[in-house]
Amino acid sequence: MCIENFENRARGYAEALPGIIRATLMDHGVSSTVVDDRLIGWDGNYITVPVRGRAGRIVFFERWDAAGIGKPVDDLEYVELFGWDVLERKPSRLVIAEGIHEALSTAVEKGEIAAI
Repeated sequence: MCIENFENRARGYAEALPGIIRATLMDHGVSSTVVDDRLIGWDGNYITVPVRGRAGRIVFFERWDAAGIGKPVDDLEYVELFGWDVLERKPSRLVIAEGIHEALSTAVEKGEIAAI
């Protein structure tokens, strides 16, 4: 799949996100604003979290089961730092989170402290 198509897929997944899944994400500390800003979505089976590379383009999707928020369902061979956009803001303080869910649900996304 061409990387350029990942943006379109992310937008489609974001539009398809059911309200009950959005509520579940919020129950797990991921705000509605973060869901919208990060294009978190639904592919029909799993929650999709776009992961952007250093150049700002989506390079892959981490997928979560709705019953296992934050636990990837795929064993990916590709690894990328989640939060390049956070580093570009050159925060004075930074938290290195264990996983994407932790980074999304920290105070950085609430405007208090940066996390990757």
